[in-house]
Amino acid sequence: MIGHRPSRRTLEAWFDGEREEDLGPHVATCRRCQQRLSLLRGVRGVLRGTAPAPAASPATAAVAVPTRRPRFALVAVAVVAAAVLLGAAANQYDVLPSVPLAGRAAVNRRQSAVTDRAALPPGTTAAPAPSSTRAPAQGQDQDQGQQSASPAVSAGRTSSLPAVPPHTSPLATPSASRSLHVATVVPLSGPQASDGQAAAAAVRHVIDAANLDGGIGGKAIELRIVAADDRAEVDALNGWADAVVGGFGGTVPTQLTWLLPADPAAKGANIVAGEPDAARAGGALRADVDRAAPADHSRVSEAPGAVGAIVAPGPESGIARAFADRPGTVTTALTAGSTCDKQVLQLQRAKVAALLLATGPADAARCADAAARIAWRPAGGILVAPSVAYAFGDAVPLSLIHARTALGFPWPSSQSAGAARFRAAMPGVVSYRALVSFAAAELVVTAARAASSLTVAAISAATWQTDLVMLDHGANTGTAVVSADGRGWNAA
Repeated sequence: MIGHRPSRRTLEAWFDGEREEDLGPHVATCRRCQQRLSLLRGVRGVLRGTAPAPAASPATAAVAVPTRRPRFALVAVAVVAAAVLLGAAANQYDVLPSVPLAGRAAVNRRQSAVTDRAALPPGTTAAPAPSSTRAPAQGQDQDQGQQSASPAVSAGRTSSLPAVPPHTSPLATPSASRSLHVATVVPLSGPQASDGQAAAAAVRHVIDAANLDGGIGGKAIELRIVAADDRAEVDALNGWADAVVGGFGGTVPTQLTWLLPADPAAKGANIVAGEPDAARAGGALRADVDRAAPADHSRVSEAPGAVGAIVAPGPESGIARAFADRPGTVTTALTAGSTCDKQVLQLQRAKVAALLLATGPADAARCADAAARIAWRPAGGILVAPSVAYAFGDAVPLSLIHARTALGFPWPSSQSAGAARFRAAMPGVVSYRALVSFAAAELVVTAARAASSLTVAAISAATWQTDLVMLDHGANTGTAVVSADGRGWNAA
């Protein structure tokens, strides 16, 4: 028998059979060493499952397990047991798929309320479960979960949550063969992918919320998000989709209704546009200039209210037509590849009060830079096409700060009630295209619940109003003049 108590490492080495010295006689009479061995045996047995016992001598074979259970062993066993249970749960349950941005909040609310749709009467859907309701297992099919909102069940019992009356519509009644099909087309790769993903998430959020609220006629709305550069998938929407909402970056089949595209250049017979066309944008800007014209012309060196227009080929040239018959208007053409210095100098010498850039975004920035190079800041400001706001968003070039344009929707950072509601629904999203797509998705839900169809004629036959858009017989009467600042384009 040794004459002193072995160290912890010596005891562990002997336990693992790495020391020839026989500590059995000492261990048989030392309660503390017995406790250490019991702890070591328990922890390694749990963690390794096959921990080898030390080479036992007759003395150690008779060592009894201490009556006091070591606390550290209990903790280790509890941790390992929890890990095992979590592993089993991961195998048993499906993990909720990744849903971009605020769309996840709607899916989480739905996931806490959905279970077996078969428990509901046909054509009805249950109200979302209250926050105190225990969330069901996530092992259900996600697609089914997005198409229904059913009562939560626990241990085979159906809860008594009240059912939401179905929203009836001739588009998709409870007896219809299928639900409402909606699509959005956005760029999911390339330089515009961030805006595209934000727009898709905004549409997803609205559709998820609508499905939680009963869908259309008791059936969940089906949403398909399509990459703008996937021509085959875009073409496949023809015959599947009832309408395309929001989105940008690509074309959609001409047979489909496209509601509020987040693209001022989108044109077509089946498009319900939310942004003003060039003529209406020019009219709004002209009215703004007329209101700002000084009453006492003797106090300004420029011609009273005169506008100088630089016009380049393209759809944006249409905004200049609104100023063509306005007294004092001076127009000059911009040729391809020009630095715009000559045109800007010509208009400065003409002493115009406002500079109208009826060009695309790149040329608008080039001409604004040319004005900055000669330190010219027209008293009436710089006027640009809506496409400039879309192109630059919050990253407005310094030369275009305070430039004005006309937009059909409030900017996400504005103080309007609609913008505040959008920010609450989509926290962290600053994309104007996402806000437009959000409004488009809300419109399709509202129209599908109330109209006989989603054709342009049906939409244009009524007035649709939210705090984001005012669509009066197909025309957005909410168009307003906005000015570029450090946070985007806000009310001028």
